[in-house]
Amino acid sequence: MLADKYAAKAYQGIDYVAARLVEIIEPNNRYPEALLQEELSRATPQEYPGFDIRITWAPDYKVSSPNPYYDAKKTYIVVQVANWGTRDVIIAKAGVHLKREQRPFILAADSFIFGPRRLKDGDRADYLIDQTQVDLIDFAWAID
Repeated sequence: MLADKYAAKAYQGIDYVAARLVEIIEPNNRYPEALLQEELSRATPQEYPGFDIRITWAPDYKVSSPNPYYDAKKTYIVVQVANWGTRDVIIAKAGVHLKREQRPFILAADSFIFGPRRLKDGDRADYLIDQTQVDLIDFAWAID
């Protein structure tokens, strides 16, 4: 019922989300802030592991094995998404952002072909983009 008034990221922890909800429901209540500060002062990385998603890209990749989705004669940009954190993540889409004003985002076709991918600690997923569609890359990106 609060979706149009407040949104919170679940990975921030239930205590954080609950404190923020109480703040929205009853703004004069200072208990949530005190609870949050106490919780954060006790937190250690082992108790609250974070995400460590690394995204890299490389040009001139050729598909060597027969594949119905990719042309062996073309070259591709590979966007590699790796999870080095301790939490699983689900990557919905990946692509690149180009240094141009018109249509700067290019989404990897793999996002449509294979759908979301779950990455556990140490897992990686490669996304391919037809290199002829790409000019000067600003950065690679992924959406969880």
